[in-house]
Amino acid sequence: MGCLANAYFYISLGYNVVLQRLIKIPWYNRVDDVVILGALPFRSYNHELVNEGVKGVVTALEPHETKYWFNTKEEWRSIGIEQLVLSTPDWFSVPSDQQIKEGVDFILKFKDRKPPKSVYVHCKAGRSRSATIVACYLINIHNYTPEEAVNKLREIRPRVRILPRHMNAIERYHKNYIISPITNSIKNLMKE
Repeated sequence: MGCLANAYFYISLGYNVVLQRLIKIPWYNRVDDVVILGALPFRSYNHELVNEGVKGVVTALEPHETKYWFNTKEEWRSIGIEQLVLSTPDWFSVPSDQQIKEGVDFILKFKDRKPPKSVYVHCKAGRSRSATIVACYLINIHNYTPEEAVNKLREIRPRVRILPRHMNAIERYHKNYIISPITNSIKNLMKE
């Protein structure tokens, strides 16, 4: 990772911290009884996340983005939280289709527990990379269209920023994991 990109990451992270402090933008928002969508959780948030019932964390960042003030996988484990790392570059990148599927499946694993446990899904700002994964989770759980899922997220967390490339990934998830299985089931029923 180049020095300039690294510096830019920390400058933009600092910008997010200042915004949160000055204009009281929430660092994270609860989406439903399972998912919390938020910005990169500093170690100072550990107690809060444990109190929120978080047992899983989905990290959509590159390794250098969690190098200093953030929990390692072992530190998460020491407070009873399992972490899934989906290495995704910053600045308008999109998690791969496989990463989105892994992220949604990870969340569903915690939703299926009795009682359900919470999962904190984050990137640097909780706006794009992580929001893409959470939109796909909402599609899976509520049978939303991609547009409905994104609109719901924006109601809950107005900072969500879904660019066309993120929307394309959400639409592919909807097509591949929601529409296609239904279509195939109908075709199979018609054959019988």
